[in-house]
Amino acid sequence: TQLLARQPDVTQQAVHQAHLLQAVERLTRLVNPLLKLAELEEPDHAEPTETFDTAGWLNAALALWQPLAQAHGVQLVTHVEPGTRLTGKPQTLHAALDNLVHNAIRHSPPGSTLTIRAQDDPGHHRLTVADNGCGMSASQRLNGGVPDGAAPNHAARSERSGLGLAIVRRVMWLHGGTLSLAETAGGGLTATLQWPHVTPQPDAPAPA
Repeated sequence: TQLLARQPDVTQQAVHQAHLLQAVERLTRLVNPLLKLAELEEPDHAEPTETFDTAGWLNAALALWQPLAQAHGVQLVTHVEPGTRLTGKPQTLHAALDNLVHNAIRHSPPGSTLTIRAQDDPGHHRLTVADNGCGMSASQRLNGGVPDGAAPNHAARSERSGLGLAIVRRVMWLHGGTLSLAETAGGGLTATLQWPHVTPQPDAPAPA
């Protein structure tokens, strides 16, 4: 009986391990954006600007997002016109899009659709991520995603509007572009990245 009593509780071990994994995942979601933001804020960060095949670039990213989307029961849909080519910093743009897509997946209900669209419009490029999740208030969207009543610093931001959007804003600043947030028709959030065909050298201070 004493030997049996000393045997570890398998159920408790499993619960403990699950809690540890959740803690590691939360820490990873915090640390990785911090590292990326620090990298983008380095003065010598200078990824070359190039014109690239958008469909191939987006399909490669899609393969990375599918496991998370499937785990949350979210369907990913992409819309890219044949022959669309974007001009910019591919890896840096991927970092921005990756943050938007991961945020959207985590805040979308099971069975919903997440739409990613790439467009080459006259004079500018556009990437759009539209979900049917919890969305943001109108004032929060106008304030660039900073939670209502919160100071515009990293510590005050919610998970949805935190370091990820800081990275996105920094990427758009590097491209001379903008991030806009709007309500998705039927509910949710639509994030749009827009930047000019010719990427200028930013002369304004970087966003906080």
